[in-house]
Amino acid sequence: MTTDALRIGFAGCGRAAAELHLPALRGRAGFTVVALADPDGERAREVAERFGVPRTYADTEALAADDAVELVAVCSPPRTHAAAALAALEAGKDVFVEKPLALDLAEADALIAAAEGRFAAVGFNLRLHRQVMAAREALAAG
Repeated sequence: MTTDALRIGFAGCGRAAAELHLPALRGRAGFTVVALADPDGERAREVAERFGVPRTYADTEALAADDAVELVAVCSPPRTHAAAALAALEAGKDVFVEKPLALDLAEADALIAAAEGRFAAVGFNLRLHRQVMAAREALAAG
């Protein structure tokens, strides 16, 4: 890894992080995972050991306060997405949030306001799925 690699902290050590995102980032240039947060400390330590991540935290606020973290990837349960992303944004971090962004419009609006001037993205892996594209074409054709 180069020193200019994007330093990522993951909020949540469940399936999305441990089986999808972390394996995909392993060995990729331009990224390094520097910390994990999960209320299940044993799970966080196990995932950190498996992927060589140096630090673990019990909550997103502590992860977001880590100066080594530049971007927080929110991969926690959906009910926690808005709070985790907001904590990261308020700490001056960029965010990537797994779907859904939030559970209601008020949470989404709060995140939009907090993201002003920051990089913020929602991971929706089915956007370009062949069946979704076929449905869009069918709707456009009437």
